Amino acid sequence: MMGPVRKHDRAIYWTYGNLFGLLLLGSLISGCITQGSEDKPPLVFAGDASCASCHEDIYTSYHQTGMGRSVQPFDVSDAPERFDGETTVYNDRFDLYYDVFLRNDSLIQREYRLSPEGYVVHEREHGVDLVMGSGNATRTYLLNSSGYLYEMPVTWYVERGVWDMSPAYRQRNLRFDRPISAECMFCHNGPASHPPASVSFYEDVPMGITCERCHGAASDHVAAQLAGSSDLSLVRLADLDRSLQLDVCQQCHLTGFSVFEAGEDMLTYQPGQPLSANRTVYGIAEELQDPDRFGISSHAERLAKSACYQDQALTCTTCHDPHQSTKTFQVEAYNDACMACHGGERASEAVCPVDPIPVAEAGCAGCHMPKGGTSDIPHVTFTDHWIRRTIPARREPDEVVRDPTVNKVLALVPIDSEVDGSPQGRLLHSVALVKLYEEKHKRPEYLEMADAQITSALASGAQHPEAYVALGKARLWLNRLDGAQAAFSQSVVRFPRDAQSWIWLSRSEGALGRSSAAIAALDSALVYAPRNVSAWIERGTLWADRGQWDHATRDFERAISLDPIGWPHAWNGLGFVMLSRSEPLKAVPFFEKATKLDPDYTKARSNLGSAYALLGREAEAAAEFAEVIRQDPNVPEAWANLAFISFEDGRAEEAIQLLQRGLAANPTDARMRQLLQTWQGRNQTD
Repeated sequence: MMGPVRKHDRAIYWTYGNLFGLLLLGSLISGCITQGSEDKPPLVFAGDASCASCHEDIYTSYHQTGMGRSVQPFDVSDAPERFDGETTVYNDRFDLYYDVFLRNDSLIQREYRLSPEGYVVHEREHGVDLVMGSGNATRTYLLNSSGYLYEMPVTWYVERGVWDMSPAYRQRNLRFDRPISAECMFCHNGPASHPPASVSFYEDVPMGITCERCHGAASDHVAAQLAGSSDLSLVRLADLDRSLQLDVCQQCHLTGFSVFEAGEDMLTYQPGQPLSANRTVYGIAEELQDPDRFGISSHAERLAKSACYQDQALTCTTCHDPHQSTKTFQVEAYNDACMACHGGERASEAVCPVDPIPVAEAGCAGCHMPKGGTSDIPHVTFTDHWIRRTIPARREPDEVVRDPTVNKVLALVPIDSEVDGSPQGRLLHSVALVKLYEEKHKRPEYLEMADAQITSALASGAQHPEAYVALGKARLWLNRLDGAQAAFSQSVVRFPRDAQSWIWLSRSEGALGRSSAAIAALDSALVYAPRNVSAWIERGTLWADRGQWDHATRDFERAISLDPIGWPHAWNGLGFVMLSRSEPLKAVPFFEKATKLDPDYTKARSNLGSAYALLGREAEAAAEFAEVIRQDPNVPEAWANLAFISFEDGRAEEAIQLLQRGLAANPTDARMRQLLQTWQGRNQTD
């Protein structure tokens, strides 16, 4: 959406609209189709408080564990964080500083940027609403914006006692805008009420992983107990065979890309059922086979490599009592668990069967399950659960490369099953490939493979609820627009109430230039996902492209009313509407809000410069355009508008030089080239 806004007859200031990055917005909107789950009766959870009356000791003990305390409000009275050392973190890749401090009893994170002279040129701060993490390794903080939850940029790393950027934020700093997805919430918390396709909106947030995660939904059990009757519906892990026990833990302690079966999602899994009936988890083969690298949640796949697991009846609860905090465990308990199979005597009296060292002196896990730096989380040492006789050299957290440059196509394999070459197996594999591309490793080879495999599998009669959306995404990102639109159209026919399918259909229609069809698809999406902020912004953008300012204003305002701080695009959209209506004075505060939320939002900053210029505030306008060019020289509007200011101020040579520099950075921009020719001709005539 780009068009002229006239200042007066002598100059035209070009503006950036908010259509840019429509598909970038889409990358934040992910999720699986769970249309079929409506055929299953919903699970009714009772909550942990209902367990306490009969199981008080276990309830109290469990809520001291890392899982029981995995989400909680910040409480200064028992907070482990320190504020007497270095509390300023600098992200040099994005030139942003962060301070962490207490204000009264609240924890605050402040973001700011300094000019070369040392002046603060950007500042934003938010209070912590929730703490996520066991507190054994890290404490990460959540921001609640009207029910929309976001991860905050700075984390407390417990073991090292340091403040630093949250995991992966040094590579891709999402600042205060990283959404807490349903999958993230599931593995860090109890069942939260999460409307479909709302991305990061939660109607309620439990405080910690609940008893029902391992024992199953308890409402029937509680009702029976209160009525004085017997109910055996709850699961006792000790009653399950080893494989089903491990599946309960593998809900979360397994690193990979999950592809759910039809009608299934994270909350439909019931302990006691095979996890494979709920999902197939794909891992990166190179990472699974690496003897040195392991992630912080890779317990299950590493344990499965161990001879102790393969040859013995070992499972997670052999060593871990999930009701008891690891901080209260004595090393002797772990040693005794090992010696129960390796000699049958108490560890205090035993000699290691591998090396003639007293077990009590060395400790089994210290040698055979050493701790080391994890491949995904900085400043953390974690136990490698691959039990081995010969152990690789320990690597400290700072020695681990967490963002390696991968110059080859990675292989995805199912973690807990054999590779399935059937059409259905290829279909599931392809859905996982699209997730790999979207979330981790943007190689077009994955999309090519997914397109070919899904097309072939569907022709062979294979089916999966995510297949058509995955196929459409692959084609859309490969710029095969007609094929993408066809795939998304198939998805909405099969799953007419799935908002994701409608949203992606709209994006494909928009990419094909069919704005009416794109708007109609978003109309359907918003019926089923009225809290999807991105969908409101995208529809507002389409209305603005058509000059339907009232409709655009309504949608942008709706987005802001839902979440006023998570989406600077909505503020930019409102500003663009005001600017297009020749009301630059009304536009300015909207653009200023957008750039305050995101100082690197060059499109909003360029629009702000245009609004300033139209108001005769040339110095402020020039500063904005110069900052846009500093951030991204590939913005022709900024070069042209800065040149306009110089030209109108009588500095024609400077204006021409600016256009020449702008064309060097943007050699295909015909408008700048034409303007340069006009000014050069006029300059020669003068």
